[in-house]
Amino acid sequence: VRKVLDTCLSEEEQGLVQVNDLMHEVLRRSKAQLEHERVRVFTFLQPDLSMIPGDRLKLFRSIVNLVHSARESLRPGGGSLTLRTWSEDGWIYAAVSDDGGGRKAAGADAIEPLFQTLQESQGDEADLAEVREMVEGMGGHLLVESRPGVWTRVTLMLREERRRRDRPRAEGMPAAVSVQRAESGLSVLVVDDNAALRSVLKRYLERRGHEVTEAVDAEQGLLIVEEQTFDRIIVDIRMPGKDGPEFYEDLHVVAPAMRERTIFMTGGFLESGTEDFIEETGRPSIKKPFDLAEMARTVEA
Repeated sequence: VRKVLDTCLSEEEQGLVQVNDLMHEVLRRSKAQLEHERVRVFTFLQPDLSMIPGDRLKLFRSIVNLVHSARESLRPGGGSLTLRTWSEDGWIYAAVSDDGGGRKAAGADAIEPLFQTLQESQGDEADLAEVREMVEGMGGHLLVESRPGVWTRVTLMLREERRRRDRPRAEGMPAAVSVQRAESGLSVLVVDDNAALRSVLKRYLERRGHEVTEAVDAEQGLLIVEEQTFDRIIVDIRMPGKDGPEFYEDLHVVAPAMRERTIFMTGGFLESGTEDFIEETGRPSIKKPFDLAEMARTVEA
């Protein structure tokens, strides 16, 4: 598998890079092995994705590493990989996710220890440190999210080509304020036991001009809404202790108006009772792993 995936492009192919092309190339070279291992592959690549400045070879190798790491995490007998690309606010996102066992970070459940756990579990074959070094060298970020036993997603966050990002500013608005923000920011409460996911959502929504408060579980979330109102509450369906449906029902007593502002986050597989519950509430739900752009559209709807 590694020999198939690790075939690299010419060192001379550098400059502006089309991420979709690299995604297609990695899949083309690994297709036979993935089919042999009964791995289903889903692609959701934004068709009008702009170019990014960077080293084509390094970025190609990084995507190879992420696909290999995701494939290695799958359970015996197959599974699925999902490759996504999208653009938002001057950034290009390229994500590789799997429905394998997920990884549980030792100690605090945060991005940094989770990153270390992923790196140690994969060893030198898929060096996430090399991937992060490449991404940060391009002025980007590496986002790692995982739900132990359910899914893992690693996202490359890269700046798009400058010519597209340099749009005229609104007249009279200084550059520091002209970042694409919502005209009127919303107050958002994120209730999830996964600190890495909360952190990603917080940074992303705050870049869009919203104010984000975090709750580590449903109990803390209920205490917060007793003292403060929110325009949106994003709550995970499955959490240790009190889960999302119980949190929603308790809102009826603590803060009834907040029930109509709730957005559920769900895993890839839902029990029939949970599906029925969400349908009965009439509230929107987003399946993990989700695009951050999709979450923004739901929050701002």
